[in-house]
Amino acid sequence: MAHITTKPRMTELNASKSLLHDIFGRVFAIFAEMKPGLASEPSPFTPLCTLKLGEICQKFLPPGVFNVISGGDDLGKWMTAHPGINKIAFTGHTDTGKHVMRSAADNLKRLTLELGGNDPAIVLPDVDPETVAPELFWGAHQNNGQFCNSIKRVYIHEDVYDDVRDALVEFAKGMKVGNGADADTALGPIQNLPQYEKVNEYIDDCAENGYTFAIGGEVDKGAEG
Repeated sequence: MAHITTKPRMTELNASKSLLHDIFGRVFAIFAEMKPGLASEPSPFTPLCTLKLGEICQKFLPPGVFNVISGGDDLGKWMTAHPGINKIAFTGHTDTGKHVMRSAADNLKRLTLELGGNDPAIVLPDVDPETVAPELFWGAHQNNGQFCNSIKRVYIHEDVYDDVRDALVEFAKGMKVGNGADADTALGPIQNLPQYEKVNEYIDDCAENGYTFAIGGEVDKGAEG
C-alpha cells in the first residue's frame, strides 16, 4: 500500500504561515459498495465490482497504490487491528462501526466512519408532483435501495400529500421487478438473504401496526429468486 494520504500541518516560513501536507501512511477502507481506497475491502456479498476495479487499476497505477482484499467478516477485524495500518475508513452499520473503533483503539489509529442513518426527503408545497415523483422513487430505490444515502422516509406537506402519493404510486406501477440480468428489468432482487429477511420484517411490522400501503405490502415468500 503506497503512502499517499496526507495530513495538514502549519509551519512558519520567513515570518509567514504556510499549510504543508505530510505523508499520512497506509489507509485501509472498508465499504459496503464500490468506492476506491488505498486498500479496499468490499462487502463479502458484493466483491466483484471492486475486484474488477482493482484489476483495471493494475494497468495504470504503480504496484501497491491500490489494493483490493476480499474475504469474510474476520478479514475486517484482522486489518483494523493490524499495526502496519495507520488509518481506517469505514462505511456501514453503526454497530459494526463501534467494533471498528474498539479494534483501532489499541494502535490509536485515525478513523473516518460513515455509519448508518435514516435519510429523510422533505417535499414542500410548491413542487410539481409529477416531476418530483420519479426523483423520490429513485432516491429511495436506486440500486434497489442498497446504498448508504438512499431515502428512508419522506415528509410531504399536507397541501400536496395526496397528489405526491398518487404520483409515486403511478410511477411505481410502471417499474418492472424481475431478473436483474434482463434488459427491461428496472429493479432486480434484494442482493442477499439477510437483507431480504430484514425488508420482510419492515413490511410485517407495518402490517402489524395497521399502517396503510399505498401500493404493494404483500410478499410472495415462496417466489423464485
